[in-house]
Amino acid sequence: MSGGSFSYLCSKAEEPERLVSAASPTEGFSGEMVSECQLQPMADLIRERHGAHPNAERTAKRTEEVKALVDQAVALLAKIRETAAPLAEVWKAAEWHADSDWGPEAVAEALDALK
Repeated sequence: MSGGSFSYLCSKAEEPERLVSAASPTEGFSGEMVSECQLQPMADLIRERHGAHPNAERTAKRTEEVKALVDQAVALLAKIRETAAPLAEVWKAAEWHADSDWGPEAVAEALDALK
């Protein structure tokens, strides 16, 4: 089997969540944040190796458009995590209270602890 130079980017085209996941920074072996997004390298490859084809530049630009959208989605997910994380204990207490597992004082404590 050949391929894989671009982390099988072709297999992610119809599953945007996989593109976003691949572009989300993760901690590398030496502690640096790395991304497995291969969209810009693919756009560059199309331009460099196939630039003479009439559709090459348009395809490279569309690939860069996808990259920009993926970058926006990654940033939005980071903002959602940052905003939602402090609410987790309140949500848990409220849900467990709704299910009659905890009393209203648990919700009040979680709300008091929210900064």
